[in-house]
Amino acid sequence: MALETLRSSIGRYGMTRSGQLAAMAWLGLFLSACSPERDATSAAGDAPRDGPAETVQAPPEEIPEPFVLAIDAGRLSVLLGRAREGLEEGAPAVEQEDGDLIRADRELRRAGLELVALRDEICRRGLLTADACVIAGAPSWVFDPPEAAPTAEVIYRRTRELSDAMSPFLEVGCGLGQAPEDGPEFCSVE
Repeated sequence: MALETLRSSIGRYGMTRSGQLAAMAWLGLFLSACSPERDATSAAGDAPRDGPAETVQAPPEEIPEPFVLAIDAGRLSVLLGRAREGLEEGAPAVEQEDGDLIRADRELRRAGLELVALRDEICRRGLLTADACVIAGAPSWVFDPPEAAPTAEVIYRRTRELSDAMSPFLEVGCGLGQAPEDGPEFCSVE
């Protein structure tokens, strides 16, 4: 009930569905990056960090009820949406000549974030479960600074890796959207 109220309030701010999904993906990635480590190895399988282990202190106050946590988390998504709206109103995008590699890098980042949002929706609806909800080879490079200019070889490798990681989720989403008369062209972007 509270989540539906939150979703409807997000809709009132004029965010498109893709904008909502992108905001939720950013939020999920941000929160997962900020969560305390439970052991020396991260969920992505990274090696333990060098140096002394951080001690996690108990929070100074009681943790709120799940209903309150859901509202607080939803506020973050709404705030990100409002910040994007403010950015568009206060500093409209300026046409600039980006090189092909910079444009490719930007599109790969966007696709990586959209993959997280698609995975979340598919798994939330129970269309995939457990290990099938893990993104194989999750693209940590989406957090590289935007001015990073990877080489053509890196772009090519990332494109192949992201394509492989997307495959099970595209299969589900495209399969559901494909009417018999559409054939395999439903998800064709040629």
